[in-house]
Amino acid sequence: MLDQSNLNIEEAPAVVNTKYSQLGHRTFWIFFSEGATPAMIIGIVAIMSGMFMEYEAMRFLFALSTGFFFFVLIGAALISYLRYTRYEYLLDRDAMRIKRGVLNKEEIAIPYRMIQHVEINRPLHYQFLGVSHITILTTADNDDAHDDHRHKKEGVIPAIDKALASHLQTELLSRANIQKFASVEVYKSH
Repeated sequence: MLDQSNLNIEEAPAVVNTKYSQLGHRTFWIFFSEGATPAMIIGIVAIMSGMFMEYEAMRFLFALSTGFFFFVLIGAALISYLRYTRYEYLLDRDAMRIKRGVLNKEEIAIPYRMIQHVEINRPLHYQFLGVSHITILTTADNDDAHDDHRHKKEGVIPAIDKALASHLQTELLSRANIQKFASVEVYKSH
């Protein structure tokens, strides 16, 4: 059994919970920035059409594209909020579970014994927001192995608070090593 007494609960509350946890409040801004891209393009069209205000058709295009810009921006905020609130994970006894999806909901379970590595990536814009991208690599079946690599990407957490990502990586690798050790011991005893 893991000794979780030295984990600081204030730094990583979701790592030690027994219920599904969200990815952290900063994650919403990553989801929003991804969803707001079409609104930004429409906003640029609105600004450019506003430069030619002497033509009546351009005034109409400016008003139309400005209204559409706000409509798409509000829609992007709503969809981003729904994605954020419906992307959760759980560390249970035998596996990490990830629930995600707004309309097409899915839940995946990644057994700890299958976890080989947990990658944390922090692109520049993630660093500004203090979030990370996590990829969980698992052992691949012979049928699933691609190229000469024996790993596959089983779980992806697109954005999670930086401190929580580090604790989650440590916890997953620790649980994976404990389960691997236990399964080796069981195998040797037979």
